[in-house]
Amino acid sequence: MSYKKYAPAVQRNKEPILKVLKNHLRHVKSVLEIASGSGEHCIYFANHLNHIQFTPSDYSPEALLSIRDHVADSGLLNINPYVHIDVCQSSWPVDIVDAILCINMVHISAWEATKALFANGRDYVFENGYIILYGPYFEYGVEPAPTNASFHRSLKARNAQWGIRYAEDVASEASRNGFKMIEKLKMPSNNMILIFEKLGGK
Repeated sequence: MSYKKYAPAVQRNKEPILKVLKNHLRHVKSVLEIASGSGEHCIYFANHLNHIQFTPSDYSPEALLSIRDHVADSGLLNINPYVHIDVCQSSWPVDIVDAILCINMVHISAWEATKALFANGRDYVFENGYIILYGPYFEYGVEPAPTNASFHRSLKARNAQWGIRYAEDVASEASRNGFKMIEKLKMPSNNMILIFEKLGGK
């Protein structure tokens, strides 16, 4: 029996995300993916970035089973066994990495999860390493796309703690934890990639 899950959004966004990762992770050797979901992104990126050792993770037991089966079927050697991570816990069962990748988590979790991602992530990213976020974001002073505004309302209806965040608020939280936003890239379907570099510390 296979526990593999499939997320339609992966098929739409995996190639645009990969193009950015190819450009920014040329010298990176290790990536921890937070909230890997079905595991499809990790498989796709690992297959195209074979100089990087990927570690997928998630909080959901169902997601972890999907990750396990996708990885097993891929036959890829540059993917470590999955790790169960609650991003809000102060200790993660992983080694320090060159970069953390987090796709489509910030808007479907409480703001505390984003705060914890940077607060805890600083202990697991090497100096001059990265935290890379992908998803929909608002910007102050910029009228949101109607689809994003509608999506935000639907998220709030599902869970009052969810919702599309402002890129500037995420950048402020990153700065409090020693990360500087170095790229804010527009992506298809009114998404963005935000890239933060760790400037110092552990």
